[in-house]
Amino acid sequence: MPPMRSSSWSRARPVRPRRPSTCGSTTRRWTVKAMAEDAYLKVIVTDGADVRAVAHESRYIPAKLRTALEARDPVCCVPGCEVSRFLEIDHIEPLLAGGLTTFENLARLCSFHHSLKTLFGWRLGGRPGAWTWSEPERTERAPPALN
Repeated sequence: MPPMRSSSWSRARPVRPRRPSTCGSTTRRWTVKAMAEDAYLKVIVTDGADVRAVAHESRYIPAKLRTALEARDPVCCVPGCEVSRFLEIDHIEPLLAGGLTTFENLARLCSFHHSLKTLFGWRLGGRPGAWTWSEPERTERAPPALN
């Protein structure tokens, strides 16, 4: 029995098979474009643009660079930290110290470790796969003079 189409049960009628379109799809281009904007699938082309060549003197991180960082750093870069959600992108060498927004100078950190690095002087060093996490350098202060 052929499939039935019905807007109300009393007027059900058989569905005529449609002839396939010659271009493979009847979806409009703008519809596909609108659906792609909300897509949560990202593809990394290994033979395409070299994201290591992208460099900026601003904090802005281009989408290609952000996607490459997400693939390289799926969890917080601090050794032993396995946080994988809500990671923040951090400049290893700060912009104010001359660091650029490049693939090599960026790392993804959880908010806790990002705060330690930014506010309390902890340092991320090394390279992907061999990151190091260092305490801030302690400076000895002379005791206050007694009068």
